[in-house]
Amino acid sequence: MIIPIDKFLEIREQEFPDKKVVATSGWFDPIHPGHISCIMDSKKFGDILVVIINGDQMAITKKGKPFMPASDRAYQVDCIKGVDYTVIYDHPTDYSVIGGLELVKPDVFTKGGDRDPDDANNPESPLYKELKLIESYGGRVEFKVGMDKEWSSSNYLEEWYQFRKKQEERSSN
Repeated sequence: MIIPIDKFLEIREQEFPDKKVVATSGWFDPIHPGHISCIMDSKKFGDILVVIINGDQMAITKKGKPFMPASDRAYQVDCIKGVDYTVIYDHPTDYSVIGGLELVKPDVFTKGGDRDPDDANNPESPLYKELKLIESYGGRVEFKVGMDKEWSSSNYLEEWYQFRKKQEERSSN
């Protein structure tokens, strides 16, 4: 179910106060098998799975433009087996998910197979800040959830861009 992120804690307190909430987050822009494996494997760490989608403004801040609108990405993620809630978190100037985690307050926060747990030791890393936030209220972070890194949304997009560029060059000659 796609809901506004600021409504999640209210729903949690009313509908499942004693359930363990697990969350994962990402751009999913575009979504690939690694993302799906992380999302599906995250469910085993709790009773209720919340997926936090990084919003469009965050994508603009980080990479200039989202490939797909956050609402479309949220719809795709929400259709994945095991996802209980999908929320979009956006921030006008930051592209970390710290603010989203503060609103969801998961008992367990999962990180995909491409996230290096050693980054959690670097105070400059967003992962360090995420870990400290989760630990501050008694939660934990699980690393290497889902399949190992084999796919890259950026690589898919770059390959498509190069393909289209070559097509355009051929058609203009």
